[in-house]
Amino acid sequence: TLIEMFMVEANEAVARHFEELGVPILRRTHPEPVPGNMDELSTFVKVAGYRIPKNPSREELQGLLEATSGTPAAPAVHMAVLRTLTRAEYSPALIGHFALASEAYAHFTSPIRRYPDLTAHRALARYLEQTANGQERPKSDADKQRIGKILREDPWCPDEETLVQIGNHCNANERNAEDAERELRQFLVLQLLEEHIGGTFDGLVTGVTGRGVFVQLSQYLAEGLCDTKDLPLPNMQDGRKRGHHTGGSWSIDRRTGALVERNSGRSFNIGDRVKVTIVDIDLSRRQMELAIVDGESRDVGKAKRLANRLNFGDEQVGGLSRSGSEKRNQRSKSRDRRKDDFRKERKDKGKRR
Repeated sequence: TLIEMFMVEANEAVARHFEELGVPILRRTHPEPVPGNMDELSTFVKVAGYRIPKNPSREELQGLLEATSGTPAAPAVHMAVLRTLTRAEYSPALIGHFALASEAYAHFTSPIRRYPDLTAHRALARYLEQTANGQERPKSDADKQRIGKILREDPWCPDEETLVQIGNHCNANERNAEDAERELRQFLVLQLLEEHIGGTFDGLVTGVTGRGVFVQLSQYLAEGLCDTKDLPLPNMQDGRKRGHHTGGSWSIDRRTGALVERNSGRSFNIGDRVKVTIVDIDLSRRQMELAIVDGESRDVGKAKRLANRLNFGDEQVGGLSRSGSEKRNQRSKSRDRRKDDFRKERKDKGKRR
């Protein structure tokens, strides 16, 4: 919007002006992506059926997001792009803002009055005092050096070392606030879904590991894990499919990144649309267990793109890295009676077909 454009321009103007004066301020910095992360993204998007250059530009990344918008793979690809980007932080370093294509940027116009904004306001207030409220702007290099020296000696304009400490403190608090917000949102959604255990929902596969398939419920944007024990298989008899059963021997296919059952060839990969049943919800761990009851499937030779098994974080996966909820799900969960009854019921249905 027009207002947002003015805000960005003002933030850039303040950052550039203090850079010209040689006065450090707390900036909002966003470094360019790390090349290694881009290699992983390039391999990742091949699985979804797209290609990007080895070192994509900002415009090419935007083109990838636009190309996948509205497609089944959009949520997974968009999240993968975000995870290749470094975090924006508060720092006095003269680093631009990659996402905004800005060479100098500072949070100055924020309507929520963050502390980094206030540090910039204080420095600007001292500058206005020295320049008759901006009417006597320094034009020559000598005037800029004179004003800059005065401001650097002002106690309301912290030196670079102090700004680094302030920036680190604000960055840590920002991450804590984001984590708390995410945890609360996840808790409330799962609390709501507790009333729908046993219900069936449309979902999208957002990641696969050797342990199972991660599915995001389309209606609630909540993610859960479907264990390989609960992945459906075609029941083959005399060369014909007769119903479905669960189990099998599943593993990540190195060529496609898909989770494939060795005997039947059934596979699940990122972007597959499925129907899932909520088996159980553990609010204390913020975890939801799902079972796929229907969904798309490809033969192992018909995956979208060839790709090596990806390595995000500390576990090799064929899709997105594990979410925070999955990282807390490394230990085998105890199976309560409700889960056992659910699996037994499905198994009995398969036998009756």
